[in-house]
Amino acid sequence: MSEEPILVQLIRKGKIFFKEGKMIAFGEMGIIIPVRVMNKLSFLLTEKVGKEDARGLLCELGKYQINQAIKRYIKVFGWSEIEKEKGLEFGFKYLTSFLGLGVFQVKKRNDTFSILTTKTPFAEEFVMEYGKQKEPIDDYLRGIWEEVFTIFLGKPMVCEEVKCYAKGDDCCEFIVKPKEEAKEEKE
Repeated sequence: MSEEPILVQLIRKGKIFFKEGKMIAFGEMGIIIPVRVMNKLSFLLTEKVGKEDARGLLCELGKYQINQAIKRYIKVFGWSEIEKEKGLEFGFKYLTSFLGLGVFQVKKRNDTFSILTTKTPFAEEFVMEYGKQKEPIDDYLRGIWEEVFTIFLGKPMVCEEVKCYAKGDDCCEFIVKPKEEAKEEKE
């Protein structure tokens, strides 16, 4: 028998509950937003402000969310500091599942990380709604991964989605590396 989903476990433990029709998760109000709504936001932003600005805004939104989440978990769990390895393991083992982002594999080579999943929920739904794309679409997740590694490694990191199910690749893959290294590669 498979393990009970993390969301169900958290509800059973009272870490997530509902009061007056509102969901409270780890002491913060939350809502469940369908993936298609987030994808529509991406589509509308692209239409209204242009592709590059839209991609940047969605990346910033991902960074903001993970910053808020880390602050909340430090408070909720009483952590004075998060050990890098434990923080990353917690995030990739539990938070990605709790948030419905999927199951990810993380591989490290020197200071570069590869984050893989078969397909993100955003990419899978994007194809159904808007068809195959020419470029990767997971800018929100790109922001999350960039910020996670920047926080846990203590140095500026950049994230690029190098494969995306929405553009016909067999998986979604993100590469996270030090910002200075990425800058050197461009020169």
